[in-house]
Amino acid sequence: MTAPTTSTAPRANADAANTPTIRQAGRAWRFWIIAGVVAVVVALLSLAIAGAAGSAGRPLSPTDPHPQGAKALAEVLRQQGVTVTPTDSMVGVRRAAAVPAATTIFVVDDGHFLDADRLRELAHL
Repeated sequence: MTAPTTSTAPRANADAANTPTIRQAGRAWRFWIIAGVVAVVVALLSLAIAGAAGSAGRPLSPTDPHPQGAKALAEVLRQQGVTVTPTDSMVGVRRAAAVPAATTIFVVDDGHFLDADRLRELAHL
């Protein structure tokens, strides 16, 4: 009797059949790669849109056209003959209040920067 010979050819073919090629692995991962790229693009677009919407200026500013701004109100007042002078300092308020015409001071201090003495000074102006 002859001893059975072991051939490495069938075993090599079996291992090759179980090991995916680069092309097969690429096909398997293609969906996840595309899904990841789409997710990154959607996230970047969302950030860009949110950033554009959130880049508004100061709340109730007469120069800010965004929804929280007051530019539309300032324009309506100007059409009614009211002089609107936006300022962001006490010096500017004093200068605007020195005009002989009747002056109305509208103060927005959402950061609570004005102390009681400054508010009294504004009231006297």
